[in-house]
Amino acid sequence: MIELRHFRYFLAVAEQLHFGRAAEQLHMAQPPLSTQIRQLEEMLEVQLFTRSKRKVELTQAGQVFLEEAHKVMEAVSRAASAAKQAGEGVRGRLRLGFASSAPFGIFPQVLRDYRQAYPNVILELQESGSAEQLLALQERRLDFGFVRLPASATNIHVQAIDREAMVLALPESHPLSRQESLRLQEFRQDRFIIFPRRDGPGIYDRIIGWCLQAGFTPRIVQEVGQMHAIVGLVGAGLGVAMVPASLQTVHARGVVYRHLQEQPYIEMALAYRDEPLSPLHQAFAALALKA
Repeated sequence: MIELRHFRYFLAVAEQLHFGRAAEQLHMAQPPLSTQIRQLEEMLEVQLFTRSKRKVELTQAGQVFLEEAHKVMEAVSRAASAAKQAGEGVRGRLRLGFASSAPFGIFPQVLRDYRQAYPNVILELQESGSAEQLLALQERRLDFGFVRLPASATNIHVQAIDREAMVLALPESHPLSRQESLRLQEFRQDRFIIFPRRDGPGIYDRIIGWCLQAGFTPRIVQEVGQMHAIVGLVGAGLGVAMVPASLQTVHARGVVYRHLQEQPYIEMALAYRDEPLSPLHQAFAALALKA
């Protein structure tokens, strides 16, 4: 079997075209080098060098083998470098999950900062609800999740990284749309559009809880799994919705956003398996937690 050392010996002789100088370069005696080259030729069943007392030359087969030998050594070098970078946490692949509202908050900043600091890491992004992200983390289909609190799962560490106010999205035609600050109890008769509990039990339960504290049970007319779609339905006049304040950047036709005097808020958290982290995972967690 041809081994890596055979390539090293061959390249040295091909470079020097002299067994003595090649042996010096390799810090070995000439006879063992000559023996290794003969063994290589026997394994290949082809002559790589023509030898005479005056000179050593590559055969046609030797020229072809030289090109491929360079490729082999370059591949070995790349593999060694990639392994070293992976061990240092600067190269590899990360699978990230994120809630549908995450791209409107801190999530893009984390991605920008990480991409700038670690350009050789491949990021695979998957949009899904918080519950699905936690399950995917448990099943090792994700490395990190950006979930809405409250959220918990066995063997999953969840740490808050951002706090954001909730605002009310109203149709422009709503009688209270011109008031800048509103109380939630003023919407006890309204229809609500809400994020499904199966996708995000944390945010769903909090919205229901805020309404109960305001003295009413919300009349839910539609559950939608995409935050921007919720805003679109508000603009269509189907109802009102409580959404993260960062969604105010979504300028949907016929929609206005108003602050609530109760000042409700939600939190975004980084979720990952509760186990020792590799250097790659440590680097991402450190950056995300300080964002």
